[in-house]
Amino acid sequence: MGLDYEDATLYSGRSLCFLQIGKGDKAFADAYTCRMKRLDWPKACYRQGASLVLMKDYGKACDAIFDGLETEPGNLEIENALRSLATAAAALSISNLENVFNNAHQQIGLALYGLVWLQPLIGQRPQGGGHESMMP
Repeated sequence: MGLDYEDATLYSGRSLCFLQIGKGDKAFADAYTCRMKRLDWPKACYRQGASLVLMKDYGKACDAIFDGLETEPGNLEIENALRSLATAAAALSISNLENVFNNAHQQIGLALYGLVWLQPLIGQRPQGGGHESMMP
């Protein structure tokens, strides 16, 4: 059985393995390759964002995860990842007395964060695409 190096799922799976053993740089390299092979695949964005979180590059992680939400609006796992990341970034911002939301994607992500948290309170969910599991 040979490996198909053109198959994005190979890089996605290997990125997940590197994430699970704490190798952020290798996870990022494979997630990046995965994204280049399948630009419209939300899982690739998710993997890239997770690797960037592991490397503590929260701004770029927010961008990558938000890209995944743009490709598949309404994906619960991506919404939850963005919510968690926005919460962590807000906490870091407060603790460091600085604003880590310094670009448009991050600012939109923060606004989305507020909306995503309010949805359960008002009983509505956004209309969107499918909800394929992003987790293994």
